Amino acid sequence: GHDRVLAVRTRNGSVRRVIGGEHGDGDGMFNRPQGLAAREGLLAVCDAGNCRLQLFDGPSPSFLRAVGGSGAAPGRFTEPRGVALVGAQGGLLLVVAESR
Repeated sequence: GHDRVLAVRTRNGSVRRVIGGEHGDGDGMFNRPQGLAAREGLLAVCDAGNCRLQLFDGPSPSFLRAVGGSGAAPGRFTEPRGVALVGAQGGLLLVVAESR
């Protein structure tokens, strides 16, 4: 796969920005990105294959931090697939799917 997130202009379909594009587990790299949410300059991307959520500065889009990792403990995920940014402080809601 391409393991990337594209920002596309709605008028003509041209690509404005590419995030990722290289398969891997490093900062800003993806393994099956599944869902994303954007709000107030923050972009959150579910990196399902790496069992984490990656956060980017929306305008740049530079990597800010990764949250999670594989596991069943609180704060760990198994293939997160959806995210929403909610509340005045930019709280996160995650949809997590268990792989069996």
